[in-house]
Amino acid sequence: MRYLGLQTGGGIAACLVVLHHISGKLAHAQPEAPLFLGGFFDFGWMGVDFFFVLSGFIIAHTLNARPRASDFLLRRLIRVYPPFWVAFGLTLAVSLALPSLRDTLRQFGALEWLLAVALLPSGDNAPVIGVAWTLHHEIMFYVMAGLWLLFPVLIALIAAALLLLPLSGVPLSFPTSFLASPLHWEFVFGILAYLAHRRIKPTTARWVVAGGALWLLAYTTLVDPINDWNGGLRVLQFGIGFGLLTLGGAAFEWSRASNPNGPSAAKSNHWGMRFGDWSFALYLLHIPVILATLKVFAMTPLQGLALLYGAGTTAFILSVITAAIYFTRVEQPLLSILLPKVGPSRA
Repeated sequence: MRYLGLQTGGGIAACLVVLHHISGKLAHAQPEAPLFLGGFFDFGWMGVDFFFVLSGFIIAHTLNARPRASDFLLRRLIRVYPPFWVAFGLTLAVSLALPSLRDTLRQFGALEWLLAVALLPSGDNAPVIGVAWTLHHEIMFYVMAGLWLLFPVLIALIAAALLLLPLSGVPLSFPTSFLASPLHWEFVFGILAYLAHRRIKPTTARWVVAGGALWLLAYTTLVDPINDWNGGLRVLQFGIGFGLLTLGGAAFEWSRASNPNGPSAAKSNHWGMRFGDWSFALYLLHIPVILATLKVFAMTPLQGLALLYGAGTTAFILSVITAAIYFTRVEQPLLSILLPKVGPSRA
């Protein structure tokens, strides 16, 4: 079964991150101006937490079919690396072509460049595509999941030790801080949502979704959210909330799919599925699109709210269009060529 609602969730998560970066870049460029959309998307970085929860659910769903470890790992890595490498190359070419961006590439050493291309963490910001730090965690999760298919008990014990290590209160330094990041609990929340969603009735599922929404609303209004890329507090703030949303949404979708007389999710969720398809490209490419848009608008006579909303809205629309083109012209053709070579999947 394809969980089309969760595919839409991936698109929503990507849009949250894009709007967060648009809001931040505009605030930096115009410190005296009002906040874009009233600062509503200042917390849009929570889309990363949503990504991680969704990833835990999707990988658990894939592993439930017991694919061969080699097939699983190849398919997951092919879905990430080739599209990332093309986006990396395109963004690097743009950065080299624009004098104002060249200096940002000189602070990195050869090892950091190599790790960046390999999507491995260096303990610092990654060159060219800074948001790739989230993919470092994804790659680790995929590798652990693939090894679990071969050594389930051993990998389960290692994973438990890494998950419990941050709770010990012992100060951690890189690379242990990466391997034992509290953010990995969000993958666990997604896995738990998958294991439980088929046992929940539709009526209960609605309450679970409402509970997740209230959890997120309470934390964004009553508690000051902290954008800590490696902190445990954001896991409590957003991992649990998105875990409940994923659990309830998947349970409702499962019950609807089990009803032959129910509405077709594919027909009622067309644009959501499209945004889900474009989400990876949107995530990879939105920063250079935003920066280029703001540079162009800075040369116009627009001022005040016209500049703020003209630049912000245009940046979002162009980011989505760029992602749609990239998915259609690059990512999809690339995967159609590479994935069949891996062999049939059992997932």
